[in-house]
Amino acid sequence: MSTKELIHQEIDNLDEAYLEELYQNIRHFAQVKEQSEDSFIEVIERPGGPCAILKGTRVAVRDIISYIQIGETPESLVKGILPNLTITQVYAALSYYDNHQTEIDRELQANTEEAARAYLREHLGEKSYLMN
Repeated sequence: MSTKELIHQEIDNLDEAYLEELYQNIRHFAQVKEQSEDSFIEVIERPGGPCAILKGTRVAVRDIISYIQIGETPESLVKGILPNLTITQVYAALSYYDNHQTEIDRELQANTEEAARAYLREHLGEKSYLMN
């Protein structure tokens, strides 16, 4: 069986609801790509430094990426975890990450428990840190 035949066989095995969901996701992603990042994302100053967030929310792009990295899907985010977001906003965050991966990865690293402990040690001193 050729590769093309195998692909067609796999597509035939997919159910209609899944294909419709896939189509909708592609449409949302295309909509995000057509608009500029400025339509969805703004960078604000926070005590820890600059942070990319979804406009009109307090949700950081890094938060969306964290959920995706642990296995959530855009659909599961808007259906249960962050129901105040739209699927388009989630895809905008993914698109932003695609274009600004170094900055977002830096934000992710700066917001780990290990980084917080290092920050406290540096600013409180080892003795004060250990007392708390």
